[in-house]
Amino acid sequence: MEFSRDPEALGRPPSGRAALCMIVFTDMVGIGLIIPVMPDLLAELGALDLGSAAAIGGWLVFAYTAAQLVAAPLLGWLSDRVGRKQVIVVALVGLMLDYLVMYFAASLLVLFIGRIVAGACGATFPIATAYMADISRPENRTANFGLIEAAAGIGLIAGPAIGGAASMLDARAPFLVAALLIGMNIACVLVFLEGRPAETPTGAGRDAETPLRLRPLLAVGSVFLLAELAIQALPATWAYFVMLAFGWSAVDTGLSIAAYGICSAIAQIFILPFAAKRIGNKATVAAGLAAGAGAFALLAIASQPWAVAVGLAVGAAGTIAFPALKAMASREAPDEAQGRVQGLLAGATSLAILAGSVAMTQVFAAFTPADRTIFFPGAPFVLASIVFIVALLLLLFGAGQSMSKPGRSR
Repeated sequence: MEFSRDPEALGRPPSGRAALCMIVFTDMVGIGLIIPVMPDLLAELGALDLGSAAAIGGWLVFAYTAAQLVAAPLLGWLSDRVGRKQVIVVALVGLMLDYLVMYFAASLLVLFIGRIVAGACGATFPIATAYMADISRPENRTANFGLIEAAAGIGLIAGPAIGGAASMLDARAPFLVAALLIGMNIACVLVFLEGRPAETPTGAGRDAETPLRLRPLLAVGSVFLLAELAIQALPATWAYFVMLAFGWSAVDTGLSIAAYGICSAIAQIFILPFAAKRIGNKATVAAGLAAGAGAFALLAIASQPWAVAVGLAVGAAGTIAFPALKAMASREAPDEAQGRVQGLLAGATSLAILAGSVAMTQVFAAFTPADRTIFFPGAPFVLASIVFIVALLLLLFGAGQSMSKPGRSR
């Protein structure tokens, strides 16, 4: 089957884009499915109380993220060598089998091994992004990356809700649901994704042979890493922050996170394509980073719910920076290196999660003891705002300069 770089241009339905979004969506759903049942499951496997369950849960998250940190670049490189579809199918089969094993897990050791395998096999996000680059013209790539980001955000929202509903049957039921979703995903990939891409036709909208330019890739990667590090303040400390600063309940916290995810998805689908076409990728990233810096600064000093709502909405809009950065990096890589580039960016995300979750929670803990002279729950958001500003300056005076040559992403 001949591989098309832009299905819409040939009048064919964009089934490949839908399949890629479904891959990312089900991966994120699978992550969120088990969140509501982890305390009960860990208690069943030997956790003595909620505190010890939380500690074990933290190490499970660490194991999962560390596995993705290692696996994402490797899977990206492998997809460049043997083909995207093949790697995606193998990873999804491994992930489905792993969820089935975790359903029958009888010890914490098995659960930890399962989380490591799930992290490694679940690192399909960069491969899906690389495949999206394969089938997109340069002028559509940023918008298509935004669709993937939106699918991931919606999956993270839907996952805990589905997991909570499934847990009404059994604490382990979400693992079966996740396995079923992955099985459906495999069928979707086999039917709708083409095999190994053919060579890019000359004149398809990018140079037939684009050299891998390490200096701009490193610059863009540094901006991406800093932005990912800054945004970790939200998932790492949000629940603690709103409960301490505003007395919100768990329901209130969950609804605020869902609202943020919805606003982010809207921004990726509607704002990102418009911004990328009108002002270019570089300016889109700059606007997103500036929005993130301003939003987190507002959250740090917010004293009323309306200020929190505005901060979350602006921060969600700022997430358009991430797919635009991926598009900038993609334009600097030849077709045969798309998987490696996106895999390295995914590895940067995992590294930011590991470092950011520790750093932000420690800053929160340092400024919230009852006997401390300076009581400031918003301290992590101040740090995040500063990191966003550093990323913006690096973009304007580092990455922006290296990527300003003609023919490159703006």
